[in-house]
Amino acid sequence: MHDPRGGGHGMALTYAMSARGACHVADPMLFVEMGARYYPEIGFDYITGNEPRSDENKPEAAVVSITFGALENSACWCAFADTLTIPDWLNLFNDVAGYGWDIEEMMKAGRRVFYLKRLINHRYGLTAEDDKLTPRMLEPARDGEPKGIEINFEGMKSRFYGLVGFDPVEGIPTKEILEEYDMAEEAKQVW
Repeated sequence: MHDPRGGGHGMALTYAMSARGACHVADPMLFVEMGARYYPEIGFDYITGNEPRSDENKPEAAVVSITFGALENSACWCAFADTLTIPDWLNLFNDVAGYGWDIEEMMKAGRRVFYLKRLINHRYGLTAEDDKLTPRMLEPARDGEPKGIEINFEGMKSRFYGLVGFDPVEGIPTKEILEEYDMAEEAKQVW
């Protein structure tokens, strides 16, 4: 595991929001904060979210990162094979599966995958209370470049929840958000 105190405050957020626990390859946030991902079509450029030791734009970047990570992982694509562009991804999904998506529809599918994972976790008892980091990760680093820098975790978490439409207690999408993402059946089961 990469230490988000020096490696990226956005990564701290995606660690806590991940449906499978803290994992640096569940989504491309590590690469975004390193400046190693350039996907301007979905909001990842060399400026957005690029300063690792700041919370500026991190909730927004985390939403895109987790959404795209859900697509990468669903396609069983290696996170380190980063030569594909967003148009390449779109063409792969459309050519192989015949979806006929545009970029917005592709990202909507990624969000549905993320929401489904969160709903499964909720069914097993996980709630917003479980979206946290270890106390050690929240302590400012004691030395090196990140020395003394605190992670604004609660502020980022709150903003992230608002952006993805999560209920602040249950930690899952609200009924309205699920319906917006064509998940009315799932909404009936949890709300």
